[in-house]
Amino acid sequence: MSFLRALWRALYFVFCSTKSLSIIIAHRLWKGPNLNYALHMRRLCLKRLLPALGIEIQLHGTLPNDQKGPCLLVGNHRSYLDPIIVLADIKALPVSKAEVAQWPLIGFAAKQTGILFVKREKKSSRKKTLQAMKDMLQKGYSILLFPEATTSAVGSKTLPLKPGAFRLATELNIPIIPFAIEYEYPQDAWIGDDTFVPHFFRCFGKKTTPIQIQYGPALNGTDPQELGEKARRWIDARLDEWK
Repeated sequence: MSFLRALWRALYFVFCSTKSLSIIIAHRLWKGPNLNYALHMRRLCLKRLLPALGIEIQLHGTLPNDQKGPCLLVGNHRSYLDPIIVLADIKALPVSKAEVAQWPLIGFAAKQTGILFVKREKKSSRKKTLQAMKDMLQKGYSILLFPEATTSAVGSKTLPLKPGAFRLATELNIPIIPFAIEYEYPQDAWIGDDTFVPHFFRCFGKKTTPIQIQYGPALNGTDPQELGEKARRWIDARLDEWK
């Protein structure tokens, strides 16, 4: 039963993603590139997709007001599901590891909806991605990233945060919006040498995948290190509460 449930959800994921991509591409061919439209369609797709995958989200507090201007959304990282959860709530451009661009369907969808890719092991790629982030923030788009640069186990605290986003926030006077995300089942975290397909079937073979998320207050500052520590302390405090 669990295998059939996961298989049905995988097929629905492909169907929903392909349908939305087809609409985005058709709109681009008809009216030209329009990133706002692509982000809108992605958000609608994710809102339909999450319940079908059995994802049960418990939102603590309220969503950030994305009408107040661009921000940098930073949070702890558990799984490839994390950005999907956030992007169903908020219009933003995520930063992702370059390997995702090679994933079947997911990589193509990412390229069509404004995802910024980075090869974290290469200094030149990190510098290029930071410049792309700066350009998009100045155009009014929010950026989503996970500055731990890797995933960690359910129940663990936040790993040290990479400083690039916080330097950018202080340079542009852009607020940091921290968020904390946690999963009920430890096996839902995507860590170690776990590969995508086995993890997907194990995760979505269950009836539900309960996830908690909370967005924090806007953080501002002139010292990148201090700003990063503020964000980390806020995230860890929420994770401790949920234990």
